[in-house]
Amino acid sequence: MKNFIKLIGSVICALGFVTSVYAENPASKAYVDQLIKNLQTQISNLQTQISNIQPGITYTGGTGISVSGSTISTTGGFAEFIRTIQVPNNSVPPGTAFTIDTQVFNSVPSAIVASPGAGGTVFTLATGTYLLDYEMSLGAAGSVGLYTGPTAGTLALDPNSVAGSLTSTTWIHGQAFVVVPATPVVVAVSSVIGTASVVTAGTDFFSYMIRLNILKMT
Repeated sequence: MKNFIKLIGSVICALGFVTSVYAENPASKAYVDQLIKNLQTQISNLQTQISNIQPGITYTGGTGISVSGSTISTTGGFAEFIRTIQVPNNSVPPGTAFTIDTQVFNSVPSAIVASPGAGGTVFTLATGTYLLDYEMSLGAAGSVGLYTGPTAGTLALDPNSVAGSLTSTTWIHGQAFVVVPATPVVVAVSSVIGTASVVTAGTDFFSYMIRLNILKMT
């Protein structure tokens, strides 16, 4: 938008030159003068629109974004965990955590901590709002979901997180928000009904992929 305004300014300068060239022709000069006034009015309107779209927004570096004197803290981050070996994910009953123990990346290791627990891998989340994305292919019709609780020994299914398929070897993709108050919350991915068995991902017969992506939003 600002570049567009600069472009219009350049056009006005060019029109000013045209006015000086055709100054001896009153009709041409009057036309160009009016065109310049119209463009100046449009620039003023565009500047007003910009101020309405971005009211007092300034970037303050590592501390965040300042909006009219307030600061939005940049406390987010993300992590990815996978497992491509089938065992022990070939037999996971409800309440037992899938093993997802290979960390691909973690930009906030103090807020997202993976550890053994509940028969597989559990994830301890610090205070904040998170979006969890979990996916795998099961050997039979089934469903999975997030189990949450204050400890690995007190996990309960979050019914809002259930995802599944009535068809075997279908790629299952679940997604759910987890809001963590002042006390950390432990999260695990597990089967909902029946014992689940992770199978290969499509035609990649060597990868028993199960993946968990965690986005820390606040």
